[in-house]
Amino acid sequence: MFDLERLTEAIAHASDGRGNATYYAPVSYANQPPNEAEAFAVDIPEVREYGEDTVFRAHQEKFLTVLYFQQSIDWAPEREFRRAVLDPEESELLVDITQCLSGVIFGEVFPVSAIKMVSGILEEHQGVADRNVLLSQ
Repeated sequence: MFDLERLTEAIAHASDGRGNATYYAPVSYANQPPNEAEAFAVDIPEVREYGEDTVFRAHQEKFLTVLYFQQSIDWAPEREFRRAVLDPEESELLVDITQCLSGVIFGEVFPVSAIKMVSGILEEHQGVADRNVLLSQ
């Protein structure tokens, strides 16, 4: 789990005035979204005519929901909420999230043997001082 205010501040700090567009929404789950096949393909003649940058940016915006906020029904127990940051410079955006983490929820299929290991890692980060570690049912 992330502290939304701290995460927003961390993204803004990492962006440093680059004009990023930030989207956030819950993930929806489906067997196959209606336009999934179209979302994972680009028209090569369009790329040749208009250039990679123009076509890929338009494609990314058109299929934002399918590309970033939809997932297979198999992942429905995750109940995710995602943030997508689209960078006009198309460079890596490294966001320090160490102070944004407020807790961890282990899912029902997470190996019990690994909980102690993850909890040990969390102790190294002061951002999870209260160690909000939950086991989902």
